[in-house]
Amino acid sequence: MFGSQYAQNNGEVFTWPDGRPFRLDYITQRFKEIIRKIPELDDRLHFYSLRASCISNLFAEDYGLKEVQKWVGQSDVEVTLKIYNKFKQKQKNRISQGLDNTFRDINPLEKC
Repeated sequence: MFGSQYAQNNGEVFTWPDGRPFRLDYITQRFKEIIRKIPELDDRLHFYSLRASCISNLFAEDYGLKEVQKWVGQSDVEVTLKIYNKFKQKQKNRISQGLDNTFRDINPLEKC
């Protein structure tokens, strides 16, 4: 479409329509701008944080460790395991809180 104006195809993933690559920080900067415009979101949220959220969601959908590792392109399974362990701990905490609430609602003096 751009003909002779198209920049050299350099194999970059993110480019402008004319082939010029994005600045290295372009996506991160745009993400920050978007986050700042949405009051419900914490402005400390980083673009890279979405990767861990994606991994957690995949685990929540019962995808296996190797499947998730391949999907996100992590060569080191230890990195995936760290995120997986955090996810599992959050699940345990949520379950524990639910049980705590259940037992708190039970009045032992109440007659059956």
